[in-house]
Amino acid sequence: MYSFLISVRKVRDGIWQEGFLASDRQKIIQAFHDALLIIMRRPPAGIEGMKLYKRVLKHSDKLLVFMTSPTIPADNNGAERAIRNAKIRQKVSGCFRNPDAAKRYAIILSVINSFQISHKWQKCQNSHKPSTGRPRLAQFKAFVSEAPEFTNA
Repeated sequence: MYSFLISVRKVRDGIWQEGFLASDRQKIIQAFHDALLIIMRRPPAGIEGMKLYKRVLKHSDKLLVFMTSPTIPADNNGAERAIRNAKIRQKVSGCFRNPDAAKRYAIILSVINSFQISHKWQKCQNSHKPSTGRPRLAQFKAFVSEAPEFTNA
């Protein structure tokens, strides 16, 4: 199963290249769905394998959805990275005492993560780094001012 999913990810990158025909793309996606059904014909022997088997059967229609669009990530690593700072803060301090403080923290963290993800983060890193290696405050403020959903909160 692991090697199947690795090959799916590799093929997915190829089928969304420029010049690849949509009809060929659909045939390849359907072939992988068919291959998944063939793999799932044989139930595993162990208890843990059976749990995974049942989950894959239940969600088989959603398992390869990332192949249908180049914008859907194949994993949830980005989402896990986005919540890591908040989870660490929760573990260290226990909780926020004030709901408004938690909301402000979430907004600030969202702005920082958006800034890091954007192309402007790369541009800031490549030009005029201060000695700390962090982007200048003026560049960060410019990014925030371009995002009205963050400034109105």
